[in-house]
Amino acid sequence: MSSQLPGSSTGGSLKERLLCTVCKKLLVDAVVLNECRHIYCRACLLGHLDREDRCADCLTHLGPNKTAAFRPDPTLQDLVYKLTPQHYYQEVRYRKEFAARRRLQGVERRLVMDRNFTELARYLCKEEERIPVNLI
Repeated sequence: MSSQLPGSSTGGSLKERLLCTVCKKLLVDAVVLNECRHIYCRACLLGHLDREDRCADCLTHLGPNKTAAFRPDPTLQDLVYKLTPQHYYQEVRYRKEFAARRRLQGVERRLVMDRNFTELARYLCKEEERIPVNLI
């Protein structure tokens, strides 16, 4: 069985497909470029788009409306969190700490602690449960 994800034109192992090529870490808020289907963390892509108007991997031109050049990939993000629940729980801690440091309230807090994101926990194992997964 191949570890190549559907829609992947470049192939690679499952582990490689779950890493952002900008930060070299597991994806957080995964987004996919519409033109070439390369995948990044949302924050990494937005930072890259501040400096460039091309894909960080294949240099495909993304056009004048950069925010229309990509879309969220919640399915891939769910896969990352389900395969590595410790990554999910770490992200929850980071978001809670961020909201507390910034003293976020109301709409701002809800944006950081998105309901769909926080409810994903019921589909994952508990943080203290350890399930060995080798993504190689």
